[in-house]
Parts: sequence; C-alpha cells; structure tokens
Amino acid sequence: MKKIISVVLVLAYLMTILCGCPSSSSKERTENEAHSSEQTVQVTEAPTEARDGSVIKGKWLLAKEEVTYTPSTYTAGSGEVVVSYTARSADTFSLSHAYTPDPDDPSDGSKPYVANYSCYCTLPDEFYPGQDAAFYISAVVDNEPKEGCDGVCCSFDLRGMILDKEKGYGSKLGYSYDDSMFYPVYAGKPVGYGHWGDSYQGERITDTVTIPMPQITADMNPSSYELLVLEFLSNAGNSRFVYVWSPEE
Repeated sequence: MKKIISVVLVLAYLMTILCGCPSSSSKERTENEAHSSEQTVQVTEAPTEARDGSVIKGKWLLAKEEVTYTPSTYTAGSGEVVVSYTARSADTFSLSHAYTPDPDDPSDGSKPYVANYSCYCTLPDEFYPGQDAAFYISAVVDNEPKEGCDGVCCSFDLRGMILDKEKGYGSKLGYSYDDSMFYPVYAGKPVGYGHWGDSYQGERITDTVTIPMPQITADMNPSSYELLVLEFLSNAGNSRFVYVWSPEE
C-alpha cells in the first residue's frame, strides 16, 4: 500500500512540474507574437512623407504685364456720338461716351454730355503652390449724366492658368469665365459681349476669382508649370499678365 501511495505522489509531482513550465516552442511563439505586435504599432505610427521627398518649393512671380489690344475711337450719328478708349495701364481700361447734340435732331436733348466707365483688375505680385491665388475684377460707372447711354464689361481668360479639372476655379459672385464671348462683370448698359438684353447696372460690380494652385512634385514635369498667363479682357481693351516660377533656394 505504501508503494502505491509513493508512486501516486511521484506522478503528481511530475504533473505539477510539466504543467507549471511552458515549453520552449510556446515561449518562442509568445515572443514572436509580441515582436510582431510591436512592429505593427511602429508601422502605423510612422509619419507619412511625400514620396521620395519630391515636393519642389518655390512660388510664381509676376514677371510681365502688357496691353495687347485697345479698340479704335469711333464716331456715330453724323458726329453726334464719339466713343473713345484709353488704356491707363495693363490693369485699367476706360471708355468715354461723348455726345454733342445735332441742332437738327433734338431726340437726345439739347445739352452735350460725357459719360465715363472703367474696367480694372487687381492681381497678386506672387502666389504659392498649395494655396489659392486670388484675382479681383471690377466694372465701374465713373460718371454718367444720362443713365444707360453706354457701359463697360470685362472678364478673365483663364486658359493660360493651371486649372485642376476637379477643383476648377471659384467666383465669389458665382459667375462663369468659360465663355470667351461673354464678359460677366459689367456696369452701365454695354451692348457687346453678351450684354445686349441686360438691364441697366449702375455704379459697380466686383468679383473675386480664386484658383487653387497645386503642389509641384518631381514626377509632374515641373517645367510645364514654369510659365502661367492670365489675360484681362474688356470691351475697352485687353492685357496679359505673365507669371514665372521661382524655385526656393
């Protein structure tokens, strides 16, 4: 009987040792799982960087501005009306409508008058990739003794700028600058560029056009972004503004 009890005690002791100590394979598996978990955390928390650090730093600088077209003065109504145009600068065009009554045709009144209108734009000297470039455009009634005798209208031609098909451009007033035969910003009562049937617009209209500029990277063929051209169009004259890329030293 004592022998049987001794055998049982020995077996119980061996079972305790075997259950209490993990096998080497179990220990290795546990360590591998911990190491794998640590690696996963490290990868998840690693900062995201631009692919091969290819973002090119720099900005676009206004390098050239020039008047490209001014209409010729014209006379109408047997000399009663003279309309003349002045390019005060590349960003400002003026239209003057002068009336001298014909003594034999009093339909427009017996007093002479001169009405003046202006279109102008305000452009940044520089703008940066990854930011919105903002351009301002206005049409103004400077002086108008007789309401609606003439008017001025203007637009931007954005085809020389970078326009992302998804982002496009923005207009504060919701205007479209896609139609080359329609100048959305106007004052007075112009009769050209899509404004034949418009109602009279007194004083001033000002719009803000914003263009999201992309980040330039090495895989985007940076040379294709070196030159950007924006054209200012009006029924009193046109001009061109050229921006050139300047890399950051």
